[in-house]
Amino acid sequence: MSSSSSDQKGTALPGFGGFFDAFQGQLQSMPALQSRLLQEMQTFNTEAMEFVQKRVEHDVEASGKLMACKTPAEAAEVMRAFYDQAFQEYSAQASHVFERALAVVQGQAEGQASDKPKKAGKPSADG
Repeated sequence: MSSSSSDQKGTALPGFGGFFDAFQGQLQSMPALQSRLLQEMQTFNTEAMEFVQKRVEHDVEASGKLMACKTPAEAAEVMRAFYDQAFQEYSAQASHVFERALAVVQGQAEGQASDKPKKAGKPSADG
């Protein structure tokens, strides 16, 4: 009953050998992908904190302007300007986050595509 390890290959889970072989390239690319995702998360967190810091500064600035108002009309104008600016900044930030996330997903898909073995094509005329 002695058999070599090459005879045993794929028998631990019969029928799944092809399944595991299909994902071998993806498994090999995981460390690079994880590294890129961690870098992207670090960049995202830094940008998010910078955005929050700017928004807090604008909040404090608006509070100061609001306290200096002498009439309800002035206060309403300060609040309108504050909310207009906040809406524009939050919209721009949301678009930026979406674009970055899309770029990461597309980059991962392209990375997986480049990890796949190339299919043999038709031989060229010169070779």
